[in-house]
Amino acid sequence: MNFNLDSNGWTVHVDNDITKLTKDELVEVCRLIVKNMVVVFKNQSLSPEKQIEICEVMGVVQKMDDLQRARDIMLIDGILRVTGQKNQYGEPGLFGHKAALDWHCNQASNENRKPLIWLYGASGTKGSRTSWINNIESYKALPDNIKEEIHDIMVYCGYKNGNYSNSKFFKDEF
Repeated sequence: MNFNLDSNGWTVHVDNDITKLTKDELVEVCRLIVKNMVVVFKNQSLSPEKQIEICEVMGVVQKMDDLQRARDIMLIDGILRVTGQKNQYGEPGLFGHKAALDWHCNQASNENRKPLIWLYGASGTKGSRTSWINNIESYKALPDNIKEEIHDIMVYCGYKNGNYSNSKFFKDEF
């Protein structure tokens, strides 16, 4: 498997066709994710079913508890549509809005959320941007006196319906 570390020190770019990786190589991708936080494969051609198959090598894929409630944002169970493009029900996908999506953390209010996010740009990705921040490295870089000062601070995150999506899939959580 051919890969190189980005200059940011924690993003790995892999120069392989992911469909041709062996199970052992996919396990190595998992190790790269754990060690480096972000692993990027460009120019892949994957069906939704193949994406689920690959992700299941890496761990348990989050499925929807209420398929009817999630129908407007699902492509198939386990894959959510993140798009403004309307589906057969006339509904946009998750975050289907005209403004740029502000900083967010995937399901921060859910103690049982899955630890990995798989993103697959299917169409309309030219000129788009997905940014990541590695808060683990940010915290490690803080001086000890700041770490001591913020040691007892608690942050509560949640979701308020209507901010970026009116999907019935989401419930207000704080």
